[in-house]
Amino acid sequence: MKNKYCIAFIGVALIIKFFLLAFQSFAAPESKFQPDSYFYLETGAALFSHVTPGIPDPRDVLKNGKLSTPGYPLLLAVFHEFMRIPLEGIMFIQVLLTILSAFIVYKAAVQIDPRVGFISGAIILYSPGIAIYSLMILTESLFLILISLFMYYFI
Repeated sequence: MKNKYCIAFIGVALIIKFFLLAFQSFAAPESKFQPDSYFYLETGAALFSHVTPGIPDPRDVLKNGKLSTPGYPLLLAVFHEFMRIPLEGIMFIQVLLTILSAFIVYKAAVQIDPRVGFISGAIILYSPGIAIYSLMILTESLFLILISLFMYYFI
């Protein structure tokens, strides 16, 4: 009986996330971009074409824009530039990464105290900030999974 409630709770979170993704894709496609999004897309394209991070200037020379690690632009280079997945697909991947992060956080919390595992995963699944930022071309989803993996292996 308890498992049915857990599955329903997780199912509702997934329905909310995918509804927000569909709504954002059709009703407000411009909301996937923030000022940093263009930097990540340009750096991802440069990584794919030149195999080095940077932003091409008019002379086709790469210049450094912001001081940033190439982790998220590398994700964009692989999925958006190489595999030709549209930005909505990238956001779908980011939603999947946040769901995987919730599972990893749940597993880590169960190792610390089994009583807090469910609420820890629920916080990640239902967090408005995580849900909103996973629907933008920003680094938060990738960072969340990496920090969740670090936390899990640290425990």
